[in-house]
Amino acid sequence: MAYIQNYLEQFHEKIRMDYELNSILAEKRDIILNRIRDYLKDKGKPSFQEMLQGSYIMKTGVKPIENLGYDIDVALRLSINENDYTASEVRGWIYDAVKDHTEKVVSKGPCIRVIYKDGYHVDLVTYAVHENIFKETVFKLAHKQNGWKDANPQGLLDYVDNIMTQFKDTEDSATKTNQFRRLVRYIRRWDDESLPIESGAKPSGLAYILLVNNLLNSKVINDNKSDDLSALIQICNGAGLISGRISIKKPTPEYEDVFGKINNDDMDGLKNRLKALAVILEQVDAESDEIKACQLMKKHFGRDFPIPEAKKSNSFETIGSFLRNSLEKTKSIFAVSHRKQPKWSVNIEGRANITASYICKGFRPQQFQSDGDPLPKKCSLQFKADTNVSWPYEVYWQVVNTGDEAELANSLRGDFYDGEYERAGRFVRKESTLYKGKHWVECFVVKDGICLARSGEFVVNIQ
Repeated sequence: MAYIQNYLEQFHEKIRMDYELNSILAEKRDIILNRIRDYLKDKGKPSFQEMLQGSYIMKTGVKPIENLGYDIDVALRLSINENDYTASEVRGWIYDAVKDHTEKVVSKGPCIRVIYKDGYHVDLVTYAVHENIFKETVFKLAHKQNGWKDANPQGLLDYVDNIMTQFKDTEDSATKTNQFRRLVRYIRRWDDESLPIESGAKPSGLAYILLVNNLLNSKVINDNKSDDLSALIQICNGAGLISGRISIKKPTPEYEDVFGKINNDDMDGLKNRLKALAVILEQVDAESDEIKACQLMKKHFGRDFPIPEAKKSNSFETIGSFLRNSLEKTKSIFAVSHRKQPKWSVNIEGRANITASYICKGFRPQQFQSDGDPLPKKCSLQFKADTNVSWPYEVYWQVVNTGDEAELANSLRGDFYDGEYERAGRFVRKESTLYKGKHWVECFVVKDGICLARSGEFVVNIQ
């Protein structure tokens, strides 16, 4: 297969939009906030502290394409008790402060929107903030129709920050952005290219953050490097397998369904688009020519996806033949005679992933990657399988070992084994390092006699 991680990261560098990178948005924001401060001071009203929220502070913003505008969310934190003023009264202060700033200012449900002719808008979200009797900070959002509503914007930022701890050491070299944020930006740009208009059929930036979090258990690594393409395939396949509507609750008050505003027809359309994208990404993954792979990505992710220039072949070997030879070599490694074929019919609809750890000489467990550095003998191994196949199902493990030592000991293995049940969605298999060589395990997820997901070979090298 072609390796396109570098081109994905180049694509990310082109489409990313962070608040600190956009001086125009920063300037407009500061002008608006100073205008509100002056107005509140003149009227003898309580002032505020500002706080960025939304895609820019979460670092998942994307540059808009034509027909889609730039926007920024700004929280106005007023140190007041919601019992002292009505939500409508407080919203009125903010609206009156900015109503003549541009030709169009709109009072919307959760915010006051200041709209600029050149495609920018700033959403002002107002909160009453105070401490309760337990010394806890309480946020109340001033909503147009529903008055004061429970909220916790800081708690939401903390929740997203906690997600990022699972994606350490996946930062790209150009932007220092981790894999999770890159994936959200890829999908958001794909969505913009797929539906290049403002539409109620488009999920919000937060909805995509929570969707990626739900479908991606941890960072996706291949040969100790980020594998964004495989992660995208996992996300799109997982979304397509969700039964009924995609429904994810916001993790902070009011705990609303972030996909709830999308009607049923548009929800079906979104799921079908994600299913179709999964098929395309599988084709990209199977493509051996990196130029063709990138051309296919550009067709669906848009104009900013780079296409490498054709490389000249030399008298020794073309790039294509090198890749083909590498692929054949990889296939031959796993094509051992004692490896048994799956005993179920195979119809791959889901995904399965393996994570592994080892313990040697009583030390703490250490994680290791597939086909990594050789492990010493007499280590205890533990493999954990995660899957998005809907419960109930069965998990089987194929364990294959190779090499002269295993053969001389009459201990070549290639059969299927049961594992230990840990919880729905996760099974465990325990092994040990005994014989020098290249060995592997693979998990198979079976439901009603059909294999719906398999992990691929997780290679263990033993010295």
